[in-house]
Amino acid sequence: DVLLKEMLDLGMEIVMIKCASMGLNPLQNLNKNMNELYSHLCGLEKDFGMNVCGEGGEYETLVLDCPYLYRYYRIQIVDCEIMGGKDLTNPINPSGYLKINKMELIPKPAIVPCIANKQKNK
Repeated sequence: DVLLKEMLDLGMEIVMIKCASMGLNPLQNLNKNMNELYSHLCGLEKDFGMNVCGEGGEYETLVLDCPYLYRYYRIQIVDCEIMGGKDLTNPINPSGYLKINKMELIPKPAIVPCIANKQKNK
């Protein structure tokens, strides 16, 4: 859980786009920010031994923003739907995925260097 927590603390915006694990419900968890799901995932680790980062294939994610990688744009999901048919309502192990119909690149605000700091150092 340390890795996921560190990623979220660094400002990464990550959403769940697929899940297939006991304790995860596609209708409730897909297209949710991992910050919102973090405590639930930690509970599943405690209860079922699930890897918080989804390393056993319990879920898949999409990174919408990563401050240290995506410098000028972030991804925004504009239109999506949850898919999975009858597996969505499987009482033991529901599974489904997020079908992304449309996404856009959204410009980030420009980063302007602080002039006051440069003048102070003269």
